[in-house]
Amino acid sequence: MKKGSLLVEALVTLIIIVFAFGVAFVPSWSLLRKTKENSELISLEELLLNKCEELTYLNVSSIVPQENYEEYNGVKYKVSISKKNIESSDIFTLTSDSTFITFPEITIVTVRVETEDGKYIETQVVPQQW
Repeated sequence: MKKGSLLVEALVTLIIIVFAFGVAFVPSWSLLRKTKENSELISLEELLLNKCEELTYLNVSSIVPQENYEEYNGVKYKVSISKKNIESSDIFTLTSDSTFITFPEITIVTVRVETEDGKYIETQVVPQQW
């Protein structure tokens, strides 16, 4: 009888140890997954910042709306650039009634960086207008 109870105690101890390891590894796995997602997001942000820096100093007439694929840190990303014109009179209103004021169009460039699995980050840039 004593050998059977020793076997049961050993099995119960083994089960407790396995559950302890399982409880310890679940938060670690979640933390590792979040760390990997954040590192992918940082790569997206770096590529987006580089593209926006290039576009900020270009003349607006030389920016062409396009979609292309770029490789950054060994990963392929889809970079989309689009332009949108906005009337500056829509942004603010004048209090005086002057007809001599002209309202130029402001061109806003939207830059979107997308991964192959559909995650993306985008921003808007106002390049040099004249």
